[in-house]
Amino acid sequence: MRTLVLLPATTLALSMQTQASPRVVVDLDVVADTLPLESEVYLSALQSLRPEGPWRDQKNLPEHRWRTFDLARKYHRVLRELRVVRPADACMMLRLLFEEDEVGRRAIAARQDPSGTKWEGGGWAPTQGELQGVRPGTRPLTAGEVVENWDEVLGPRCFARWRSEDKAFQLSDIDDAVAARARVEIRSVSRRDVLFSTQAAAAQRLEDASNVADALAWRPDALRALRAAQRAGRVYRGAPLVLVRHDLLGLSTVDHSGDVLAGWRGVVRTVLPRADVAFCRGALDVADELLDGHAEQTLYYGGSPRLTLQLGAALQGAVESRETGLHICEWVDRWRDAGAPPPMPPQLDIISLEDEHRDFRAALGVSVRPRGLADWTE
Repeated sequence: MRTLVLLPATTLALSMQTQASPRVVVDLDVVADTLPLESEVYLSALQSLRPEGPWRDQKNLPEHRWRTFDLARKYHRVLRELRVVRPADACMMLRLLFEEDEVGRRAIAARQDPSGTKWEGGGWAPTQGELQGVRPGTRPLTAGEVVENWDEVLGPRCFARWRSEDKAFQLSDIDDAVAARARVEIRSVSRRDVLFSTQAAAAQRLEDASNVADALAWRPDALRALRAAQRAGRVYRGAPLVLVRHDLLGLSTVDHSGDVLAGWRGVVRTVLPRADVAFCRGALDVADELLDGHAEQTLYYGGSPRLTLQLGAALQGAVESRETGLHICEWVDRWRDAGAPPPMPPQLDIISLEDEHRDFRAALGVSVRPRGLADWTE
């Protein structure tokens, strides 16, 4: 009797073991917002290239209760709206916003200056001291004004400012400084005993994987869902693949990218044990990753509507045969167009996930738990 009872259970267990789990591929943007890390690296590069300025003693980008003077919020909005930004441009933009913020703060101080009076040319302003002539109504540029005028007006003006301080200055100087900073910070995760840039080593902040992970704004609900899928056996070999944008922080210009990749792997594994990492340059790179491997099915969770659409077109045969399932994660807003999203042809069967807790769990095939019930390290 005991054998008759155990045989079905053993057969069921064996069938569950032989049932193939899908390979899970996710963009880094789906599980983390990289803007805080990017801001920290760009600020560090600016401080190393131009030590003197209102940014000199800043450890983080300043915030303010008024949106016009909230430099951190403004900078993040600029990076979001411009999407892919050359590191040199991102660094020059940051300096511009700091200087514009200083203009606004001086204008606020001018309102309280006791020497303020009407000027002959019109308007009201202090007549003595450091604030002489500063108009209280002056305000810094808004994020929208920076985005709209960067290519034709503000970008060339900033470049001329940097060139006036150093006649040999080139945009590649900033690119190299940012890449060196990011390279040392990320590569130090896997090779802490080696310093690849004396310039970056001077103000190195991110010394190990946990510190790099802390600089990223992880999305707790998305991480919970992936960890639950790992535990439930819903991920092929329990190892999801996380795709990192190759242009992130200018790392595409860095030699020895294998060391940088190993560093990113260490960062991701602080929150997703056994996860693997790969660089992504575009739709063809993602397609190669989805088709690579021995899993019967691959599920892709992307943050960019356009990239996911291009991927669907490239893999239409695999999508129609259900070898590949494509999902667009709506909680990632960095790559979303300001207008209407691009149309998703029904034959590509791209599934839209609106909620990183409920929808993401359901797509991964794990039970939906009340939000916040478990610790985020679930």
